Parts: sequence; structure tokens; C-alpha cells
Amino acid sequence: SRQTQGEIQSFKSAVGTPLRIAKQDFEDGIGAHAVSFIEYPIDGLFKALEVTVGIDGQTEGRGSAVFRVFVDGKEKASSGTMNGFMASKTLRVDDLAGARRLLLSVIDAGDGNKNDLADWVDGKLYLK
Repeated sequence: SRQTQGEIQSFKSAVGTPLRIAKQDFEDGIGAHAVSFIEYPIDGLFKALEVTVGIDGQTEGRGSAVFRVFVDGKEKASSGTMNGFMASKTLRVDDLAGARRLLLSVIDAGDGNKNDLADWVDGKLYLK
């Protein structure tokens, strides 16, 4: 994993607070900051991915980012531009059969990365 600012966090936001998207708390997930990349070797073991994404509530509405999922170098899902006032979105990729690498990416939405606290929560990989 790589990130341009701070460190990627497990079970908390990128600034160390509890994971929260649109006033909803989450216990399980990853807190990142735009721009970030998290890569997983999946070695053809899974058939689908489902993950909920959003801008962390710590930003109090500020921040905007785009969440993207790549499988073996090809984009398979995108949240579109999300801001801190938006509800979470669930991204799903159903065609993982035979896939070797999974990449979770967050980029800024074209306005710089200030307050771009990005949460990946309740992620699920479904076995073949």
C-alpha cells in the first residue's frame, strides 16, 4: 500500500478516529487519504468483492474523492466523485474468477486532497 499523506489505518480513519460515513459508524474497515493505493494478491480464489465507501465524517462535510477498484490492472468499479455530505456507496465486482491482483484506489476529485479522508468499510471477498 502507498499513500501521499499520513498512513493507511486498519479499523479507524486515516487520522485515527473511529470510521464514520454520513453519521453512520463502522467497526470494520480501512481509513485512507487521497491519493492512496492498496493492493491485495487474490490468486484466483474469489468470485466477487463488495465494499462500502465514503468520505469520513471527521471532515464535517469537507473533502471529496473518487474510489476505484482495479482487477488485474483494469478498472472494474468506481464511486464517481463523492464528498463529505454524501451517504456511503457500495461497490461490487462480480467477475473475479481467475483474477490475480486487486487494487483499491482513492484519488482526489480534482480539487486537491485537503480533507480527503477516504473510508473503505465492511469489505467482503466471496470465495469461489
